[in-house]
Amino acid sequence: MTSATVETQIIGDVDGLQTGDAGEIIWTNFTNGWNDTPSGDVLNLAGRDFLTFKNLTLVAGAAGNCVDGSTTHSSDIKFDNCIMYGFGAGPVVVTAAFATALNWTIQRCFIVSPSNVVAMLVSLTTGSGADYDANVQVIDSVIWSSSTNTLSATNSGTSTNEGGGLDALRCTIIGGAFSTSGTRISLTNPCTIQDCLLFGVGISAGEAGAITDLGGNVTPGALTNTTQHATTKTATEDFPAQLVSFAHEWMWGMQPRRFLAPMLPDVLNRGHIGTNATDMENRARPEGISRWIDSGTATSGAATTITDTNKSWKTDEHKGRLVRTTGGTGSGQVKHISSNTATALTIGGLSGDWATTPDNTTTYIIYEGPPCETDKATSGSTTTFVVSGAAWSVNKWAGYDLKITAGAQSGTTRTISSNTSTTLTTAAFPGAIDNTSVGEIFWPGTSLTATQRSPGALELHDTAAKETTTTDAGSVGIVISGPGSHEFLIPVDAASTTISVKMRYDSNHGTTNKPQAILLANGEIGVTTETKTMTSAADTWETLTFAAQTPTAKGVVTVRLVSRSDAPYGKCYADTWSVT
Repeated sequence: MTSATVETQIIGDVDGLQTGDAGEIIWTNFTNGWNDTPSGDVLNLAGRDFLTFKNLTLVAGAAGNCVDGSTTHSSDIKFDNCIMYGFGAGPVVVTAAFATALNWTIQRCFIVSPSNVVAMLVSLTTGSGADYDANVQVIDSVIWSSSTNTLSATNSGTSTNEGGGLDALRCTIIGGAFSTSGTRISLTNPCTIQDCLLFGVGISAGEAGAITDLGGNVTPGALTNTTQHATTKTATEDFPAQLVSFAHEWMWGMQPRRFLAPMLPDVLNRGHIGTNATDMENRARPEGISRWIDSGTATSGAATTITDTNKSWKTDEHKGRLVRTTGGTGSGQVKHISSNTATALTIGGLSGDWATTPDNTTTYIIYEGPPCETDKATSGSTTTFVVSGAAWSVNKWAGYDLKITAGAQSGTTRTISSNTSTTLTTAAFPGAIDNTSVGEIFWPGTSLTATQRSPGALELHDTAAKETTTTDAGSVGIVISGPGSHEFLIPVDAASTTISVKMRYDSNHGTTNKPQAILLANGEIGVTTETKTMTSAADTWETLTFAAQTPTAKGVVTVRLVSRSDAPYGKCYADTWSVT
C-alpha cells in the first residue's frame, strides 16, 4: 500500500448487509481490554494514500491519537460516517508536506476531544516556492473539544511560502474556535468556513485574511481577524437563546429530538447549502424548517390588524410567528405578528402596515418558519427602503434580497447589506424608492415561499404531529408541516410481510415532489430498501404498498414517511397502516 493511486475502502459492517451481524465496530489502541494502558495510535497512516474509512468508531486512550497523519504526508484520505473519540494527543492530527495537496475529506463524522487538546489539528508546512492549498475538507460533521480551539490550522516552519485550505462546511463546532495560529497561513489560499453552527469562542484567525467567512455561519462568539460575511450572525445580532436541542425532551416523556438538532423551527435559516440534499444523518435537507399553527378567513382587517371573530386565541400566543394571506384581498403578504387578542392579530410595530389591507374575503395561515416579509415603503432613496412603522432588530435582514413588486422601481431586486429598525440599505436601485414601492424580503436566489436549510451538521427530523381534522379512517392521523419526515418502527415475523400506509397532501404542498413512503433496509434480517411515491392529486388519500418481503428472522423494520413540500407551510398527512 505504499504507492497506491486508487481508492481502497475499509468499511464497518454496522448494518449487517455483508455479514448478517449488525453492530458497532470499535477500533481502539487498548490492546488488552479497557483497563489496560493504551499503546500507540489507533490509526497511524504513515505515508499511505488513497484510503477511505467508513462506519467505524475509533477510540484512543490517554496516549496516542485516533488518526495520526503527521509522521509522513498521507494524501487522498477520506473518513465517512465515523466517530473519533480521543483522550490523549488529539483525535485527528495531520501534517502537509510543502506544496503538496493533502486532499483529505472528513464527512458525516463526530470528532470528540474531552481533554484540553484540539479535536482536529492540521499542520501546514512552509517552504520555498508558491503558496499552496492543502485541500482539507470537513463537511457535515460535529467537532467537539474542551480546548480553546476545536478545529484548527497551524504552521510548521518559518519560510516565506505557506499552505492554507482547511475548509469547514455545514459543521457544528463546539467548545473552541475554528482557528488558525500565527502568521504563517497562506493569504492567497486561506482557510474557509461556511454554513457552520459554532458554540464557543467563534472564528479566530492568527492574522487578517487567514480565514475567509463565506457566510451562513452562526456563532455566539466574535470574529477575530476575519471579515464578517453579511449572512453570518454573531451574539449581538438577533441571536436566539436556544438554537439546538440537547435531547432534553425525554425528561417530560416526549420523544427526544436528535442531540444538537435545530429547534423547531430554525429561526435563522440563512445557509448557502444550495444543492446539497442531505445532512449528517444522510437524511434530506431541508427538513423541520416550519410548523403550521392555524388558518381561517378574516372577518375584517385594518392597516395593522387582521381579525377573525370565529377564533378564541390566547392573548399573545402567536407573538413572533408569521401570518401569510393566502387568498382574497391582499393575498400573498407575509408579516410577523407582534401581538394578538382572542380574535385579532396585530402586525404593526414589528413589520409595518399591510401593503393591501385585508377584508372579509382574505384567507390566511399562521405558521413558524423561515424569516421573510412583505412591506410597503413609507419613503426611500436609491439605496434605502424605509418602513416607518417597523421595529426590526439591527441587521436582521442583512444578506437577504429585496424585490420590488409594485410601485416605484417595480421589477428590480437588490441585496440588503444592512438594516436599522426601520431602514433597509441596499446597492443602488435604478431610481428612488418612494411610498408607492412594495417589496418582498427573502433569501437570495429563492423566493418568498423558499424552504431554506439550517446551518450546522443537522436538520430537524421526525416532526409529525397529531392530526384530528384531516383523517382517512377513525379520528386520529398524523401531519407533517413543510418539508420533513418521520420514521416508524414496525415489528415483523420471519414470514412474508406486506406493509402499506395511506398518504395525502394539500394544495400548498405542491406537486413537483410528491410525498413518499420509504422502507429502509435491515441487512441483519434480509430486508431491502424500497421507495413508494404518491401519484394522486392534492387532497386525495392514496394507498402506498411495499412489495412483500420475507425477513430471515423476527425483527424490526423502519418506514420513513416524507413530506417534500415546495413551501414551508404545505402539509402532508398519513393514516391507516396495514401490516399483513
